[in-house]
Amino acid sequence: MNLVELLESVKPKLPERHTLNSDGRITPLISLEKPFCDIVPGQNSEFLYKFHEVFPDIFNAKTGFMGTQPFRSSDLDAYFWNLPHKLVFSQDGNFDSNNNFHAPILAYKSAKSMYGDVIYTLFQQGSYQMLPSEEQDGYLEKGHLKVFRGIGKSSRFILYSIDDLVPREDYLKYLACSFLSSTLSYSFNGMPCRAETEHVNDSAIRHFLWDTGLNKIRLGICVLEQSFSTRKCNSANKFGPNYISAVTPLDNIRLLSQYCGEDEIYVLDPRRLTQVEMHTS
Repeated sequence: MNLVELLESVKPKLPERHTLNSDGRITPLISLEKPFCDIVPGQNSEFLYKFHEVFPDIFNAKTGFMGTQPFRSSDLDAYFWNLPHKLVFSQDGNFDSNNNFHAPILAYKSAKSMYGDVIYTLFQQGSYQMLPSEEQDGYLEKGHLKVFRGIGKSSRFILYSIDDLVPREDYLKYLACSFLSSTLSYSFNGMPCRAETEHVNDSAIRHFLWDTGLNKIRLGICVLEQSFSTRKCNSANKFGPNYISAVTPLDNIRLLSQYCGEDEIYVLDPRRLTQVEMHTS
């Protein structure tokens, strides 16, 4: 699938700002242009507390750090964000020779904080998560992420294939389109129905899918794009006692921001998971 041709086919229905670079690949940054391309971990920006200006179609009121509700804004996240960071993994969105889609994403490793710890920060078109190094050391710098999913008292877990649920080409088109605009990508933060996300307007992605006819894919992806956590404690303690752990390529996830709760990500293609293990109490 050609991303340049795909962009041209949906451009009239996209929000104003697109993310396809001159190489025909999707940037993991918010924008290709200043000032929004400068919003990355380890770099201060006047827009860190002005995401209502970065994403005016998503936020109707003033935001706190990186799009949080102002009264929930985290000074600790802001502190870690402004530590020096080293880029350890970078992936532009693209289709490989086998027509598999690779999502755009960046991973950074922080300098040691005043508390003596080091964190990893994942960044994807405005969404971010900060992860303790002890759970992800040895994974992120190799382009992988350890993920967890609580399954209650169940003793089985089903991994679906794209071909079991929706036409593969339609699903891949849906995935690529959802990253062709940072407004579309970021609006997924409004999908979880929680108090932390009630200020996020997700109508941009909903209207886009409807206008392009890709809304039919939404019927299948709630099972296909399965929700996982980047923290074992969420899966084992809150959604356990039984849980599974697995390893996914970093370019196989949709990142939800830290403030959404549960340290949540979506796995785009469950069949790309490896080292899947069941943990029972």
